[in-house]
Amino acid sequence: MNKGAKQTVYRETLKPVDLSPKLKEMLRLLAAGKTTHQCAPLLGITERSSECYRQKIMELTGCRTPVTLGVWAAQHGYAPSDKS
Repeated sequence: MNKGAKQTVYRETLKPVDLSPKLKEMLRLLAAGKTTHQCAPLLGITERSSECYRQKIMELTGCRTPVTLGVWAAQHGYAPSDKS
């Protein structure tokens, strides 16, 4: 991927959104490296609901891939911090 394309991906992921508390928690889990399968029992929902939540988050943020969703999460404070 050339440098210009990479910058475009980051610009697309800066879209601000207002997520519900449940979607915020789902995003935090995804940003921490959990799969939708792993998120479901942690949130007390079905796997199908977990998949729907992930899809809704991706639609709201404008992210097209899990990688860009991770970048978006980090840029907006949802990713776990390396600081102790």
